[in-house]
Amino acid sequence: MQLTIDHLLDSSVSENTWRTYESARINFLYYMYTFGLLEIRQSWSCQRFLPEAVTSVQWTAYHAHLYRANYAWNTIKQYTTNVRSWLMKAGFQDPTKIEGEPDHAFWTLFKSIKKKLHGDKKERYPISYCHLYQLYCRCMTRRDKDGVLIPGFDETLAANLWFCFSIMFHGLLRTSEVNTKNKAFRKMVECSRADVALFEASGQKSYAEIDVKESKTNPDPSRKGFMLRLYATGNAMCPVLALKRLWKLDSSRSATRPLLDYRSLEERRLNKPVRADRAQLTKWISLLLKHSGIDDQIELKKFTTHSFRSGAASELAKQHAGIDVISNAGRWSSDAVQAYIETVQRNPEAIQRISSMLASSPIVNTYL
Repeated sequence: MQLTIDHLLDSSVSENTWRTYESARINFLYYMYTFGLLEIRQSWSCQRFLPEAVTSVQWTAYHAHLYRANYAWNTIKQYTTNVRSWLMKAGFQDPTKIEGEPDHAFWTLFKSIKKKLHGDKKERYPISYCHLYQLYCRCMTRRDKDGVLIPGFDETLAANLWFCFSIMFHGLLRTSEVNTKNKAFRKMVECSRADVALFEASGQKSYAEIDVKESKTNPDPSRKGFMLRLYATGNAMCPVLALKRLWKLDSSRSATRPLLDYRSLEERRLNKPVRADRAQLTKWISLLLKHSGIDDQIELKKFTTHSFRSGAASELAKQHAGIDVISNAGRWSSDAVQAYIETVQRNPEAIQRISSMLASSPIVNTYL
């Protein structure tokens, strides 16, 4: 009896999978035909209904069509997988990539559709001035809230991390705009040491400029970057001071070297590959906040690399800056900035509790 039940279940799954696969293929062909992109070919293979190539524009437009046709998120995701697999088996290139690299226009649209239909269920906390100050204290002293040295946290690593924290907060940056995405540094699209300049003049305010080569916040599909200018703030957490401190410890201006480096002293001594990716940065954010007094692992996971951008927007809102001012500062072209500002309003008790934990640190008055 059990074998019969298992056989029926397997048959049911296989049939549903086949139906979904066929439905995805037919839907894709229907889209191509409707918009005049389908070309009947003489070959009797599965390619006979398709053009010579499926371009990135066609692939992206197809998903926009699915969204406009009110398909559910799970259906769109399954169709994407099935049609992509079918096209690649038919001899086409992976439609989600261009010359071997992920197609940014498609993935940006795909993630946007997911947010609209599925929602972003992961709760994130913003990095406030209180959190930023605690990170500053950890990087300056390299000690935890009780004054004990943090293992593996040397001066150069601390300088790199603090410079990253400072510019991401004051520049409302995304982590990909100043960090590398993997161990293989791509100097044509990622920030190098040569992409940062410091300008100082007698009687004038100092400032630093960072050439952000590629930006997700640019609404143009080319993802063209921008020149970020950060002025001296006159206080201890100034990004210009953070840059000066980093250059004092490591004066390299190499165009072939990533802007940031999160290797420990031992890793640098062993000539390990440079680590300046999101995963490594997230680990250090969690570790330093833990050493600042946040012991709850669930709470710690709610602070991510994006918390600097949302935190800066929230702090500007607290100071009654207008939406236009905040949008311009963070280069938002949509109303997405509202989501960051409302985070504090939705869950003020949790944010206050975390801030209270940090404020109780014995080292809090050291740099005031």
